[in-house]
Amino acid sequence: PVIAYIAMPVRKSDTPERLAKRLLPLEHQLLVTVVGLIAAGRVRLEADSVLVDGEAASAPLQVAAPRTTVRRRPTPR
Repeated sequence: PVIAYIAMPVRKSDTPERLAKRLLPLEHQLLVTVVGLIAAGRVRLEADSVLVDGEAASAPLQVAAPRTTVRRRPTPR
C-alpha cells in the first residue's frame, strides 16, 4: 500500500528532465519523513493496511513540500 505522498505541481515549461530534477529532493524528503514515522512507531503496515498511531489510514498521508523562495526577475529599465 501507499504510505504517503508529496504533491508537486507540473508546470507548462516542465520537461521530463526538469520535472525529475525538481522531484528528486521531494522524494528524498518523503523517504526521510516516512522512515522517521516508522522508526518512531507511529506508522506500521498490517496485512494490506497502513496504521497511523494505531488506526487504519483511510488515505495515504500527505507530506508537505518545503516552501521555496520565488525569485522575481528584475524589471527591465
